[in-house]
Amino acid sequence: MRLFNNGSMDGAEPYSLEVLEFFKALDLFRRYLRTPLSLSHLQAARPGSDFEGLRSRYSEIGEARDLLEVGKRFPFEGIADIRSTLDTAALPGSLVEGSSLVRILETLRGVRLLRKSLDSQERPLAALDPYRHRIVPLEELENRLAGCLEEDGALKDSASPELRKIRERIRRQRSHIQRRLEEMCRNPDIRPLLQEDYFTERGGRYVLPVQSNYKKRLPGIQHGKSVTGTTSYIEPFELVESGNLLVEALEEETLEVEVILRSLTGRLRECLPILRPTLEAVAEFDLVVSLAEYSLESRSALPVIVPEGPLVLREIRHPLLLAQMPRESVVPNDLILESNSAGLVITGPNTGGKTVVMKTAGLLCLLALSGLPILCGEGTQVPLLGGVLADIGDEQSIEASLSTFSSHVARMKAFQEAARRIRRLNGPRPLIILDELGAGTDPSEGAALGRALLEDLISNGAWVLVATHIGDLKVFGRTHPALKTGAMRFDQDNLAPAYHLILDSVGESHGIAIARRLGLPESLIERAEELIATNPNQAAAVLHRLTEEERRARELREEIEQERAETEEKKEAVVRRLEQIARDEKRILDQARREAEFKVAAAKRRMAHIEEHIRREEEKLRRGYDGREKDLERREYQVTWLEREYERRLEILAGMARKFPNFAPELLKPAEFERLARLSEPEWKRVLREVNREEEAIREEFPHARPLSDLTEEVRPAWEEIGMGDLLRIEGLERPVSVEGKDEKKKRLSVLLGDLTLEIPYSRVLHRAATSGARTVEPTSGVRVSQLFKADIPGEINLIGMTVDEAEPLLVKYLDDAVLAGRDQVRVIHGHGTGALRNGVRKALARHPHVARIQEAEPHEGGAGATVAVLTR
Repeated sequence: MRLFNNGSMDGAEPYSLEVLEFFKALDLFRRYLRTPLSLSHLQAARPGSDFEGLRSRYSEIGEARDLLEVGKRFPFEGIADIRSTLDTAALPGSLVEGSSLVRILETLRGVRLLRKSLDSQERPLAALDPYRHRIVPLEELENRLAGCLEEDGALKDSASPELRKIRERIRRQRSHIQRRLEEMCRNPDIRPLLQEDYFTERGGRYVLPVQSNYKKRLPGIQHGKSVTGTTSYIEPFELVESGNLLVEALEEETLEVEVILRSLTGRLRECLPILRPTLEAVAEFDLVVSLAEYSLESRSALPVIVPEGPLVLREIRHPLLLAQMPRESVVPNDLILESNSAGLVITGPNTGGKTVVMKTAGLLCLLALSGLPILCGEGTQVPLLGGVLADIGDEQSIEASLSTFSSHVARMKAFQEAARRIRRLNGPRPLIILDELGAGTDPSEGAALGRALLEDLISNGAWVLVATHIGDLKVFGRTHPALKTGAMRFDQDNLAPAYHLILDSVGESHGIAIARRLGLPESLIERAEELIATNPNQAAAVLHRLTEEERRARELREEIEQERAETEEKKEAVVRRLEQIARDEKRILDQARREAEFKVAAAKRRMAHIEEHIRREEEKLRRGYDGREKDLERREYQVTWLEREYERRLEILAGMARKFPNFAPELLKPAEFERLARLSEPEWKRVLREVNREEEAIREEFPHARPLSDLTEEVRPAWEEIGMGDLLRIEGLERPVSVEGKDEKKKRLSVLLGDLTLEIPYSRVLHRAATSGARTVEPTSGVRVSQLFKADIPGEINLIGMTVDEAEPLLVKYLDDAVLAGRDQVRVIHGHGTGALRNGVRKALARHPHVARIQEAEPHEGGAGATVAVLTR
């Protein structure tokens, strides 16, 4: 939204803007701008009467300020003022240079990032949302320019296929010429002719720097001399044709570059209907964000603009003063002009701040009606004004300088005409500021002229702000029913102004007191006091005394009102205390009731908890009973499986006993076996249990039925008693073995059986071998082993349903038997389940000394539910 003057201030407005330092104030906002686009918008800002536009502007500034306050930042980097370039591109057949297109490319990138930041807000935008729709990224044009332009504005080879071909030809031709010139520089016949052994360019042609006195010895075309004339730049004849080809290629490149730039300019021209409004929106959005940052940094509130109503300025400060001084040094003031009031007459000492207050009020009204933030506090309200006209006595800035009476009269006439014209057009009330009204002429005549002007302005509906030292005008301001008075406070102790405006008061000039402080001779001071005392015209002094008495009466009234308020407050405090006591009693009773209810509820919860606990325990017992039943069923299944295994193993042992009757235990002689076969099944199980009891230790490690080589009562030696070289009897082996090593951790023995070294678990040790009196039969091979055949040992073992602790001893025994039976590999079936049994099986396989490697079974063999172990002997 752009705000301009709508003509309501007519011819007086330019002077008022200048004298109120409006343009200097605009410069304060300039340093907050982020792009050059928004500068023209700021400089064009003028007071206006578009109420909806002003309200919209302050809503935008307020929302942007809220976003800045929580750390949100808007990216404006890269956005430049490209409007003149766009004007050039708008001309048919025009061409925009590459450097200018690069600035457009950077601007398009900045626009896209700015739009992205608006789209990525955490909460939906309100007043700023229209900018999100007005700022339109042109990504197709941006990509086209980015694909064609280097950062310095030169065209990329990829800008067109033809340009790529031309530049490749240029590079080849240039490389050929340079390579040939380097060869010439190294040529011993040519090198003495050269001033320096290098080549250069002159007028786009490659040349050699030849000493001028030798130039005829190098055939070629001269392209100039050095400044001293000692060096001639010669293009050898043999490179002239190559140089011509290079020049032709360069000319083709120039033409192709022009074609591409015209194409890019044409595409830019097509996008102007979108790009120009987008840049306009970016400029306005930048101005809004900059004004919000100024408001946030200056810690000021935003004014409320109303169509009509009182002018309320709270805690106002002059922006130019704040730019030069610390905030604490600039005294804030309140200034209020009610709707039924005609204005304010301000009195007080010289250099007391009257002019500053009026200029501050006038400037802030101009800024507020221009849609710009002002230095004010909460509650500030500015109505639409028909104009802000000012006649400041010094005609300058706050630094001060005198004016003439004639200039005052001329401006008084202009203000009277402007007020009448605004009244005739039924426009908003103007604000007219008159500093040192009536000054520059005889005080009585000045007072009369000033009073006449004020009466005329008031009758035409204007608001007036008047500063004066003339007593008659002070009395007029005090006695006129539509006027209010205010005085600048004066510090009597330090004889210095305090720059603070006190409303509804009349102030003295304190000229004699200030003159005394400034060092005027005391004799002059005393004479001046005598003259004042004898002056018959003491209306101003009487008015001041009346004002003082009224002030004291007002203060007394305020004290009485304060005491009454304190009494009412004490009364209310007693009532509040009684009410508090009643509330406390009710609270105590309510608390006691709640505690009782809580205890009852807690007891109920406790009983419910106990009942739930009993129910869970009963359920747990029931589940435990069911679990034990399932466990018994599983164990019964295992016992059945073991019985079948016992029978199979016994059949194997019986077959071996038949083949080798001399080495079989007595219990397994064929005749004994036949007797056992004739026993009933219960008797058969009893015999097996007797065998198992005799070999309790072996059964604990290997729960399968095991072939026994000896059932004597000899005791297995303790692990600690076994030493290197001891002869031991081992289950499954017919002859004693010699101990070669002990694995304390795994509790396994390395034993020597003939030339074969085996690792045997301690659980397979039967007893010590007799060292004398024993007769051994040596087989022809030197080793006698109870042989197991492949047919006797299956190629797989099924461990499904077992725990790791139950399965591991069965697996170890099975692997030992498979090794002795000569199997190359076996399959261990463990199933899928939770994976615990599979992991335990594979760890046991990895630890076994005769397992070379393990692998997962093929899909047709069980896949992940089985593991294949490759064995080694």
